[in-house]
Amino acid sequence: MNNPKQEDLQEIKKQKAFFVFLAKTPVRIVLIVLVLLAFILGLTFAVYTKPISSPFVQRIVNILPYPAAFVNGQAIWMSDFIKEYEAITQYFGTLDDSEIPSDEVVKATIMDTLVNKIAVQHLANQYGVVLDESRVDEELASLLSTTTEEEFLAQLEEMFGWNLDEFKDRVLQPLVLAEQMSEFVETSEDLQAGQKEKAEAAYTRIINGEVFSDVATEIYSASGFEGDGDLGLVNTSDIPEEWMEVINAVEVGSVSPVTEFPGGYYLFSVVERTETEDGEQIHLYGLMIPQATLTEAVTHYIDSIKEWRIVGKEQAEE
Repeated sequence: MNNPKQEDLQEIKKQKAFFVFLAKTPVRIVLIVLVLLAFILGLTFAVYTKPISSPFVQRIVNILPYPAAFVNGQAIWMSDFIKEYEAITQYFGTLDDSEIPSDEVVKATIMDTLVNKIAVQHLANQYGVVLDESRVDEELASLLSTTTEEEFLAQLEEMFGWNLDEFKDRVLQPLVLAEQMSEFVETSEDLQAGQKEKAEAAYTRIINGEVFSDVATEIYSASGFEGDGDLGLVNTSDIPEEWMEVINAVEVGSVSPVTEFPGGYYLFSVVERTETEDGEQIHLYGLMIPQATLTEAVTHYIDSIKEWRIVGKEQAEE
């Protein structure tokens, strides 16, 4: 283990070696390197401080790959960010000034969109979901069914400055992949595990003696909703048939096991059953834990990775 004096000596030797190298290196080469470094630093300063609408900045980023952000190691390039900015700015040119948000909000929204696109793509790669090009073609055909291709292309050019390939790359393909991922999330045991565990935990609390309405109130309040799960007296004829298959098996005063239906995980409790002229009525309590969505999966993914925004970060920090 080196003592402080030895470490100081080693550092002095390193510095001495550096200056010896400079002394032996032709002055012209040193000057060229210094000039190049100053030039690159100057360009970098200009790219990140001048308005991105500046023609100078746009020329530079189309030549040199300056990053606008990093998402789990993947760069979002300034050139791509500026292309999106130009498109949305052109679109805003067709609106009244009162409808146009501030430049900071526009940049932050663009960056949010680009980060989310990458997050969806990363999740798709992780779970083996591949873009269905036939669905992209179907979406395009649906759009073109209401107009001619010439008119559609003219509108794209006028509103965003895009051609058809750019529209497919920036809008249709990410849209279709997001739809595919939404469908995948709905049926993914892995991505739904957290919500199902919440429902199972609620069921455990209730069968262990906690009051159904108290558990429901707590869960709904945590999600920003009001309610205690009391559905009141309900005619069995008004209850969905798939629910009735579960509810019929629930004894008065007890609670059903967690059951998955489209959209979420459900618990039911029967307070009483009453026969009336119109048929059976049930005083019913229900609790629904919604399924995880793609938006939640993307948010969770972004929170779990390293994300560094160099531009377009104002909104994210609010």
